Amino acid sequence: QHLRQFSTLIVGCPACTLLLRERLPAEGFEHRTEILHITEYLYIHAERLPIQRVKASAYYHDPCFLGRHLGVHDPPRRLLARCVQSPREFFHSRSGTECCGGGGLLPHTFPEATALQARRRLEEVERAEVPLLVSACATCERTLRRAGSRVEIVDILNLLAWALGPMPPAG
Repeated sequence: QHLRQFSTLIVGCPACTLLLRERLPAEGFEHRTEILHITEYLYIHAERLPIQRVKASAYYHDPCFLGRHLGVHDPPRRLLARCVQSPREFFHSRSGTECCGGGGLLPHTFPEATALQARRRLEEVERAEVPLLVSACATCERTLRRAGSRVEIVDILNLLAWALGPMPPAG
C-alpha cells in the first residue's frame, strides 16, 4: 500500500528487486511503482560520475536474480568499466551465469554444496591471476568471501565508492 505512493523505488538487493518488480504483481499486488536495481539507476548517470581512480582488472560475477531472472546485464558492466581498466567476463556469464552458491536456503541446508560452488566460481578468477572479483549482490559477495581466496571480492557499490575517491572532510 505504501509502495504505491512512489513513482520509482531504487533497491540494492537483486532478490528484493525481483520480488517487488515481478513476483508481487504476479500475485495480484499491483503497485505501479517503477522498481530499479541500484545499478540500473546509476547506469543512467555512469558517464557523469567523477571517477578519481581505477583498478587494473576485475571479473564481474552476474548475480542469479539480477542476471538470469531480471536480465540486468549491462548496467553493472557499464559501472564496472568506469572503475576498472580491463573488465573480465566469466566463461559462464550473463543469462548463462553460474550461481555463487548463496541463493535460497542452500547455505543453511547444504553448506558443503555452497562452499563447493563458490570455490568453483573463484577458481576461474584465480587461474587468470586477476586480483579482483566484483558482484552487484551482497549475498554473492558474502558467499564468495566465505569460500576463502586470495582474490579480493567487493560489491559494485563499494568499488564505485572507492573509485570516486576519499570523501571530503565534513564542515
